[in-house]
Amino acid sequence: MSPIEVEWDPRHRHRKKPPSRVHGLWDQFRGRIMGKEHLIHRGERETRRARQYNDAVREARKARRIVDEERRREERQREGRRRRQRVGVGFPFFGLGRGYRTKVYRNGEVEVEQITRDHPWLHPDKRCLPWYHGFYDEMMGFITGDKSRRSKGRSMREHATRERHRERRHRLRELRQFSQDMRTRSRHNH
Repeated sequence: MSPIEVEWDPRHRHRKKPPSRVHGLWDQFRGRIMGKEHLIHRGERETRRARQYNDAVREARKARRIVDEERRREERQREGRRRRQRVGVGFPFFGLGRGYRTKVYRNGEVEVEQITRDHPWLHPDKRCLPWYHGFYDEMMGFITGDKSRRSKGRSMREHATRERHRERRHRLRELRQFSQDMRTRSRHNH
């Protein structure tokens, strides 16, 4: 058998860690306690390099942020500026006020204005009973031995389950109708 030769890819060398201010301060502290001058100087050098490194990183991030802002500004000018605001009454739990008005401005004038509503199947107006409705009565009837309370809790849970299934079917029907309307609307628009 021949020995296995391993060749390391030079591109995947371990990167040297950036200088750390805390590590430099720790070296200075150790040097002062042990009375070693070279540790103190090494800590001061690392602290100085860490400050330079952090300043360079901060400047690079600032330059990248400026470039990104300029690119975004150019894209907004090319596409038109959008302004989005909430419309309607501020009572989302009653099914009112769920929507946004979007205006697209080009050359200072409103080019497109549209109002979009939140999806009705995500925020149903009618909230059905939760799955645990009646669970407390059923358990207390079981613990205390009260059969009437236990049967009352069981019937409440069954009623809640039926209502939830009915509401789920209703929402699926609405979703199918909505998707069918969207398909027909997209056919008419093209």
